[in-house]
Amino acid sequence: MAFPSSWRFLALVAAVASLALLALVAASTGDRAQPFQICVRNCELDVCHVNDPNPTAESLPRILRVFFWTCPQNCRYECMQAITSTAQARGEPIQQYYGKWPFYRLLGIQEPASVLFSILNGYAHYVHWRPVRERVRRGYFMRPWYLAYILVSCNTWVWSTVFHTRDFNWTEKMDYFSAGFSVLFMLLVALVRTFRLSWPDRATVLRPLVAVFLLAFGAHVAYLSLWRFDYGYNMLANVLVGLLCNVVWITWSFRNRHVHPAAWKPTLCVLLISAAMSLELFDFPPLFGILDAHSLWHLATIRIVYIFYAFLLQDAEWDYKQLHAKH
Repeated sequence: MAFPSSWRFLALVAAVASLALLALVAASTGDRAQPFQICVRNCELDVCHVNDPNPTAESLPRILRVFFWTCPQNCRYECMQAITSTAQARGEPIQQYYGKWPFYRLLGIQEPASVLFSILNGYAHYVHWRPVRERVRRGYFMRPWYLAYILVSCNTWVWSTVFHTRDFNWTEKMDYFSAGFSVLFMLLVALVRTFRLSWPDRATVLRPLVAVFLLAFGAHVAYLSLWRFDYGYNMLANVLVGLLCNVVWITWSFRNRHVHPAAWKPTLCVLLISAAMSLELFDFPPLFGILDAHSLWHLATIRIVYIFYAFLLQDAEWDYKQLHAKH
């Protein structure tokens, strides 16, 4: 496969696609609308008996209680679906509630499509544990980094699955923090591979770099946890780190385009992941009450994971042979 030689153009496309995410603005008018608030209030009074001295709320189905649904939360869900159904019948626009589209709940799971695709993304990383252990030679300096990357990525998709199953404050933070750490770790992996920072004679560079990364991530988490959770800042930080990671991989591809048989693959992954993330720009009400732009973004990244690991395995074998040929 011949890869385009216009590297500056490719880098520009990837940068624009990544930075375009900064334009996202989440609207949430449904939960502020009077009909919704009246519906929820009446449900809480009639079904949950919130004003009774000893409330005896109607018992929820076991599957809802397993996923920690409460009676008031169920009221919000039922009112949201009722108002959405009425709006659809009248041809009126569908509103968001609490920053989310009105998804159909499946067995207590809030966003079933995003949950399924998060599981498949995690599985895509998990299945490469054995190939990396078996095919990447023990003496190769990137082997422990790639194994660590699998663990970090699996952790990220576990928390994505948990968050999309039930949206609580703590599940949201774990999802965002683990995703942020994954992006930061991917940048570290790219730098270690590009500049061979795991070599013994370069440990003086790697150790302080890792310390800086950990301190930066700790400060990021502390700011969002102890002061306020600034969604705009969190997105900006992740996009900028991801953009820097993209630049490192594109630069590596350009420098090795004449000698490496798979030099084009990192840039291909950068373009594909940027295109997948840009799906968030085309926000729309969920198709069939399940599929929205965010879930389709998770769907689009699954195949990219396999392409990237195919490159890592091919590059590890090629680079190992190059290093031993020189020595």
